[in-house]
Amino acid sequence: MGDLVKPETVRYSLGHGGFIDFKKRLTHGETEDMSAAMMLPVTVGEKPQMNTKEIRTMPVLMYLVGWSLTSDDGVPWPINPQLPDAERYCSIRAIDPDIFNEIFTLLQQHISAMEQEKKLKPGVRQLIAI
Repeated sequence: MGDLVKPETVRYSLGHGGFIDFKKRLTHGETEDMSAAMMLPVTVGEKPQMNTKEIRTMPVLMYLVGWSLTSDDGVPWPINPQLPDAERYCSIRAIDPDIFNEIFTLLQQHISAMEQEKKLKPGVRQLIAI
């Protein structure tokens, strides 16, 4: 296992016959950006709070690479990593709630599977107590 995140994708089937592509893993920077977006601005002396509006949308935004979703008239709904985050965010928010729930559930399963895979790989660095 190298020290940098290799840009790999994983494809999952959606219930209606389409597909969704996720990044296999996020980089440190992507993880930091996702965490920051899910927190409300902090006032000194107050307890940090989650931005509940973003708890489900931001992970999908960060992991999403592609999909087969279409508009009502069958036109492909564009999504790719080269689009500005604001456009990608708007595209995700336009998804039917049931489709989004399916995508979010698949993402949770994907993250769990990648964590399990990481635990099983030989040579994964362990914290050493000093």
